[in-house]
This record gives sequence, C-alpha cells and structure tokens, in this order.
Amino acid sequence: MKGTLHGMQTELNLLLSMRDEMELTLSTYKLEREIMDKDLQSVQSDYDAVKGAYTALEHEVAEGRKLAQGRGAVSQVRHVTCHASRAA
Repeated sequence: MKGTLHGMQTELNLLLSMRDEMELTLSTYKLEREIMDKDLQSVQSDYDAVKGAYTALEHEVAEGRKLAQGRGAVSQVRHVTCHASRAA
C-alpha cells in the first residue's frame, strides 16, 4: 500500500512539474506574441507614414509636371509671337 501511495505521489509531482513547465512556456509564448504585436503595429505605423509621404510627393511631382507643361506652352507662345512680330 505504501509503495502504491508513494508511486502515485511521485507521478503527481511529475505531472505538477510538467504543468508548471507548460504554463511557463505558454507565458513565454504570450509575451513573445505581445512583443511581436507591438512590433507589427510599429511597422504598420511606419508603413502608413511612408505611404502618406510617398502619395504627397507623387502629387507634388504631378503638380510640378503640370506647371512645367504650362510654362513650356507659354514659352512656345512667346517664341512664336516674337518670331511673328519680327517677320512683320
């Protein structure tokens, strides 16, 4: 009877030890997940900022091209006008 009780106590201690180890491992995984979630949020925030800056820059470039095309057309008109007045 004592042998059986001692064997059950040993098995219980082993199971409790395994449970504690599993809980520690789970806790570690949860902490790692929280850290990765924060990193992901940070990367997402950086991505959104870069995307916004790129979109703004893209818009500025498009506006610059429109202005340059407009100035080119004005220069061509002035050039044609100057040549026309010299020819007259």
